[in-house]
Amino acid sequence: MDVQPTLFPVPERVPGPIERAVVEGDDLEAINAVLAKVSRALDECNSARDIKALAITVIDGVARRRELGGGRGADEGPRPLVKEVMGERRLMFGG
Repeated sequence: MDVQPTLFPVPERVPGPIERAVVEGDDLEAINAVLAKVSRALDECNSARDIKALAITVIDGVARRRELGGGRGADEGPRPLVKEVMGERRLMFGG
């Protein structure tokens, strides 16, 4: 069977920062990469429908990062607004 010639070079696929962190098993780095990407999407979002989901993802990611020892130190305590939003989220969604 003859191989078809390629008309243009196909670049090798390079995994992004999220995929790389997940494959390497670095949970904190994966959370940081997801937070960076979702935060960027939230900053650029113009859809009222999508803002809530993106904001909840960022808030959950910050909490997870803190649980894994990243982010702000435990002695600094949570910001009042984040604490309030997380409390409301727990009441509404049980999480």
